[in-house]
Amino acid sequence: MIEKYIKSNEQGFTLMETLLVLMIISSLVLFPVLSIQKVTETIQIDLFFRELTSKITNMQAHAILHDKTTDIQFYPENNTIYFRVMDAEKQDEYLKKTWKLNNPYYRLSGTSIKEFSFKKGTGNITKSDRIYIHTTQGEYELVYLMGSGRFEIRQRK
Repeated sequence: MIEKYIKSNEQGFTLMETLLVLMIISSLVLFPVLSIQKVTETIQIDLFFRELTSKITNMQAHAILHDKTTDIQFYPENNTIYFRVMDAEKQDEYLKKTWKLNNPYYRLSGTSIKEFSFKKGTGNITKSDRIYIHTTQGEYELVYLMGSGRFEIRQRK
């Protein structure tokens, strides 16, 4: 009676057919994950540069509006940026900040400590220099233009 239900010509899927289906399904699942990671990386780097620009602009505006020299120090070895007001008896808590860059997408490059000051009243920079920033999408440089207080971030070639 059991022999009636078993057909001798029935066959299951072969190992190659099963592997092929698994490979196609895993490829379809993997493509969206890879594109999301790339978008996340791009957004993280863009937000970093926007926040850096905002913090530098705030320090310059404070130097102009409050007639106090402000200072920004870049420490590439421990990947930290310090913001402070130089000639204040009590540091403004909003401006006295330590920014530890602990993100896998970007870090400061180089070994020497760089320091920039915005002059009180004018917001001009006393010296011209460059800060190098390594990202997963390439090398960038933060360039301070002497005298004018202007700065720009540009990709290195």
